[in-house]
Amino acid sequence: MVTQVPVQGVFAENTYFDIDDKTKHGFLIDPGAQGPELADLIRRNGWTIDGILLTHGHFDHFGAVEYLVREFGMPVYAYENSAEYLMDPQLNLSLPSGSRPMTVPDFIPLRDGDTVHSDKAPSISLEVHFTPGHARNAVYFYDPNEKVAFVGDTIFQGGPGTSGYPGGNERQLMESIGKILSLPDDTTLLSGHSAPTTVGEEKPRYRFR
Repeated sequence: MVTQVPVQGVFAENTYFDIDDKTKHGFLIDPGAQGPELADLIRRNGWTIDGILLTHGHFDHFGAVEYLVREFGMPVYAYENSAEYLMDPQLNLSLPSGSRPMTVPDFIPLRDGDTVHSDKAPSISLEVHFTPGHARNAVYFYDPNEKVAFVGDTIFQGGPGTSGYPGGNERQLMESIGKILSLPDDTTLLSGHSAPTTVGEEKPRYRFR
């Protein structure tokens, strides 16, 4: 079961839970802000979060990590080259955006092609796919059972993400969007800052598809 939770920090952002219906274990993707409210939601639903997954290293996607790790002690997963973002408030945009400096000092590194799963959430298996372009450490997480891809800020409903931040690259961004759009047409794309869309809806917007 996937649950979308809009949160509001400096920016509005979509946080996601991917939870096994039977065991109530699962994963939290991109907790961008409002840590206390997310913690209350976890407790009210009786969920156990087996890990926090970050699609990339911008602060509006990890702003609640410090609070949630302090409350629950769950591990944080991010792509293997994420330290440069997670430890640099300039590169992760927290300082340039007028926020307090934010960092994530500890994370478990992921590689392209890895699968994230938990024995306590047997229905959930999230494939890791490296998709640089918006940020050098961007990935998407694909759940083939739910037919959803958590794409971060690589692609939105109606258009691509931006490559204009430090570490962005337009050519890589378009190549990464091509990877995402090679998923089945009925795959739901869940982004950080737009309504859900599908691969089939977005394909016609891109000439290479």
